[in-house]
Amino acid sequence: RFRSGLPFAKATAQRFPESARAAIMLGLFLTRNQQNLAAVEAYRRAVTLAPELPEANVGLGIAQSNAGLTAEAAAIRCSMLPKMWLWSGQSVYQ
Repeated sequence: RFRSGLPFAKATAQRFPESARAAIMLGLFLTRNQQNLAAVEAYRRAVTLAPELPEANVGLGIAQSNAGLTAEAAAIRCSMLPKMWLWSGQSVYQ
């Protein structure tokens, strides 16, 4: 199921290179297809485009961990802790 969606995710990310959401979608499909280093790059792009999106940061940490980049994944998790508090408050009060 995730294999069949990968070409669509790649095409979407190429067609909309300034879309963090397209990069996140690509990262998700790459992760689900165990293409972890490529997923890291897709999520890095998403974080560069929209650092405020929790799913970009969380996805990057997961992809890094899956790719064996444990130090980088730990750094992402630590940097996200203050943001997670803000994100949780936003979801409660919006």
